[in-house]
Amino acid sequence: MVKTAYRRDKRLELYYITHLENVGGILEHGILSRDKMERSGAKMKEIANLAIIKKRKEKGLTRYVPLYI
Repeated sequence: MVKTAYRRDKRLELYYITHLENVGGILEHGILSRDKMERSGAKMKEIANLAIIKKRKEKGLTRYVPLYI
């Protein structure tokens, strides 16, 4: 999950919530959509609700990285 917040100095900050084990892969490859992760064979520690993942796949939303504002 990505979260936005404005600091007092008006700079926009984005936050990405993931398992600590995923940080190395993110630093190496960037934040990828679920589809790209699966195609690349990259491993990740899952923290998402599997029922929600299934619904996103059915709607074709796994092509995108979720951004919550």
